[in-house]
Amino acid sequence: MIIRGRVSFYLLAVFMMGCLFCYSTVAAYAGELPASRPPFPGETSPLGRWHNNNNGTVTDTTTGLIWLQDAAWGGQHDWSGAANRAAQVRTGNPASLTDCSQTGQWRVPTKDELVALTTGKEAIRSSSPYLFTGVQSSYYWSSTTYAGSPNYAWGIGLHDGYVYHSYKTDICYVWPVRGGQ
Repeated sequence: MIIRGRVSFYLLAVFMMGCLFCYSTVAAYAGELPASRPPFPGETSPLGRWHNNNNGTVTDTTTGLIWLQDAAWGGQHDWSGAANRAAQVRTGNPASLTDCSQTGQWRVPTKDELVALTTGKEAIRSSSPYLFTGVQSSYYWSSTTYAGSPNYAWGIGLHDGYVYHSYKTDICYVWPVRGGQ
């Protein structure tokens, strides 16, 4: 009877420790992934919106869009330079991209696609990049021309999600995407 009591006590203690471990693990990943830790291959974000495809891309499971994992790879360009840079993406360019994509399959996202990236569950910001790397606290181009003037295009600030229009000659980041439209 005493042995049985000890065994039950130890099982209860192990069970409780396991729950504590599970609780702390869940609590740790209830928000965004820590910025100090790179995403794991094949990992999905805590709420399931983002999936690391283990090939240099991340899929938005709500839109089906495939984003380049490194948001800084495209660098900073004027609006037409951003389109040229995005069109250069293919397997091996950047070196981390192994998705079998070809030149011309990647593009600058539309205004609506950038808004979708920065809204909803697990919205992307420079302070909460989830499975992405290189998300800059700056402005990113969209491919959408501002209806008020053909000299302007829409963009979005990844530090605050602010949607703005800017001269197409201004310099902003480009973050290539494929699929959708």
